Amino acid sequence: MNKGSFSIVTGIIIILLGFAALVYYGKYTLDKHGIYTTAKVEKWEAAEQGSSTYCNVYYNNKVYNIILPGNYQAQTGEFYFIKMLPNAPNANEGLMSKVPECILKKSLPPKGWNDLPTCDNQVN
Repeated sequence: MNKGSFSIVTGIIIILLGFAALVYYGKYTLDKHGIYTTAKVEKWEAAEQGSSTYCNVYYNNKVYNIILPGNYQAQTGEFYFIKMLPNAPNANEGLMSKVPECILKKSLPPKGWNDLPTCDNQVN
């Protein structure tokens, strides 16, 4: 292997390691600092490169419009839990389970929940 090839391979390895560290850090940050809130599915679109789910995320008395890649098989107009970073709604784990009616009937906390709420542990 000549010096040019070695430099290219080394550069690619460094880039891959950097990308892996970035992904790990993002997951770690979401696990440590993420909150649970609600997202309402507004529409779903299929495309040649894949589908997209358009949602409104509700956090801190604001509505954030986000687009999630992939087919979540979510029903338009329904609310789902989503775990996100409070300062970056686009940093999220995607749609989770549907929000139960018992939680929707109560006033939702503006800053979400630290733990995924259930009908038994829902506190306002």
